[in-house]
Amino acid sequence: MKKHIPSTLITITTLIFSGCGSTNFQTYSSSKYTFVYPKSYSIEEPTESLPALIVRGEKGRIEIFKNADFPDPVSKTLGERSHEYSSSGIEEFESQYVPKEKLKVNDYDIWTFYLENDEPTKNELNKIVKSIVSSSPTETQTQDIQEPTQPIAPEITAKDESEKAKETLVSFFNYLSLNEFEKALTLFSLDSQFTPLEELAQGNNKAEVLENYCKATKTCLKATVLEVKQIADYEYNLVVQFSNKDGSLYIFGPCCGATEKEMPSKNKFDFTVKKIDNDFKVTSAPLYRP
Repeated sequence: MKKHIPSTLITITTLIFSGCGSTNFQTYSSSKYTFVYPKSYSIEEPTESLPALIVRGEKGRIEIFKNADFPDPVSKTLGERSHEYSSSGIEEFESQYVPKEKLKVNDYDIWTFYLENDEPTKNELNKIVKSIVSSSPTETQTQDIQEPTQPIAPEITAKDESEKAKETLVSFFNYLSLNEFEKALTLFSLDSQFTPLEELAQGNNKAEVLENYCKATKTCLKATVLEVKQIADYEYNLVVQFSNKDGSLYIFGPCCGATEKEMPSKNKFDFTVKKIDNDFKVTSAPLYRP
């Protein structure tokens, strides 16, 4: 026997998928939640080893779960989920293992996975997330919907924002270290008149300017974030350390004739990341060393 789909879902999904052709979508309904997803996507139910429901498309996926269901990788007690993946800087791999967005809808955590510049997949996944609502049914089923409506925006917490700021900075320096300057520029918006990089605001070949800067300073290295602190609305200060090409810790020592006493060596550095037009950008220049 088919179960009744909550009227709130019909209202919620009409605007979300309007213009897409309602016959191309169906609903997933369980005792936990209800949402709408394209018929081209598949559903993978939670398992003991991975207690997350996966909504998988050809080029991306959503994972819906509760942090409390995941054991801490160190203590093995239930706690906060970690993707447990050490960044390689290679987007094709990271898009499979590192969530692009960490969202929260009611009591559920939601991770989305897609390639950095794949806007169609990103938008499609976000539509699915926005259609998620609490569900009262006790059996799991799918059913075609006839009238999709109005989105409920997912609740994005301060913790999600700080994680996104951290991921933005790490990705920015990964791209620089791999000489992927065009990609790095998508995560960079210089927030001051910094003379060595002032051509970025004036010239057309910004990637070349950034490349020349990195070659001259030799400070465009892989970064590890030690601390993230919110300093204003949508603005974060991050304390960072860098790794040399051989994996050793980068130390910024005295230069330009200064002594260690006059210019003590340091290995921790502050950078700023801001949310600009709904995207996070690194607004501090890579370390300058004449």
